Amino acid sequence: MMAAVQFPAGLEIGQYRIESMLGEGGASTVWLAFDNRLSRRVAIKFLSGHLADAEARRRFQREAQMASSLNHPHIVSVHDIGEFEGRQYLVTEYVDGGTLKDWVKDKRRTPKEVAELLTGVADGLAAAHQAGILHRDIKPMNILVARNGYAKLADFGLAKLAENNTIDLAANLPEGPTRPGLILGTIAYMSPEQASGQPLDARSDIFSFGVVLYEMLSGKRPFGGRTDLEVLKTIVHGELPPLGAAVPPAYRNVVEKALEKSPAERYQSMREMVVDLRRAQRSPAPVEGGVTAKLPPAPPLNSRRTLYYAALLGVVLVTIGVLALWKIVLRPQRAPRVFEFHQADG
Repeated sequence: MMAAVQFPAGLEIGQYRIESMLGEGGASTVWLAFDNRLSRRVAIKFLSGHLADAEARRRFQREAQMASSLNHPHIVSVHDIGEFEGRQYLVTEYVDGGTLKDWVKDKRRTPKEVAELLTGVADGLAAAHQAGILHRDIKPMNILVARNGYAKLADFGLAKLAENNTIDLAANLPEGPTRPGLILGTIAYMSPEQASGQPLDARSDIFSFGVVLYEMLSGKRPFGGRTDLEVLKTIVHGELPPLGAAVPPAYRNVVEKALEKSPAERYQSMREMVVDLRRAQRSPAPVEGGVTAKLPPAPPLNSRRTLYYAALLGVVLVTIGVLALWKIVLRPQRAPRVFEFHQADG
């Protein structure tokens, strides 16, 4: 088994100069580098040594091919692919912020801020689906947020062309590295059909995106458990805990529809979910400090009827009063009659 890749700062790999490590996972290590030819910073992902078998290489190459075919502002762009000392690497644009998890921890975010950020990512995922590509590993660690607040979907390493008759054999810990297993994905963010090892389509990504949206809105995941097996069982059979009152109804409706257990009852396309997310952001209910501003409660039905009739009676009485005033005070005065008396003749 080969050790994890380690490079000294300043190492030249083709046109790229290594600067520092950005992150490390079970499948790869990611390094910050400088592109000497184009004078820009890039991220270079090296396939981990212990996964450098034929199947891992094919998957790595497939990631590069699929990701490079996607041209969307909310999907991380792929620039190059190569091999160094027997390890394959993928060169992508460098996103100068952290992950979605870092973004939400930085300060308290309102539901509208969360929705605005993730709507762009959802639009990018919709574009991937339209190209026939499933991501299959939607999670906060795979959503990068630049310092200017722009989010991008990354890591298509588990993606594949949409098929209904193929199941890959690999799995991830809830927040850990890849390990051998029965299913492909990250357990805490799997759809019920993914957790059951069933064929997947775009609606599985929709469920996973719904889990991410739920977590960002509430601060916790919708499905949990003490062990991986318990988490899988909860995903497949457990009830969805309702989002709190701090989340406006429009956003709750989107999340609940995305997290339906049956794919047939979910959004049937990511594009539909994008439309509803944008509509929810136009909701008139103001949001302050993560809590929906409360409006004065509407009076009961009987009270509203009483107010209506009282107002109507008031209008009638005022009208009568005005008419009476006009007749008595403002009515034009008639000229006084003049009586002439004539003395009778004789």
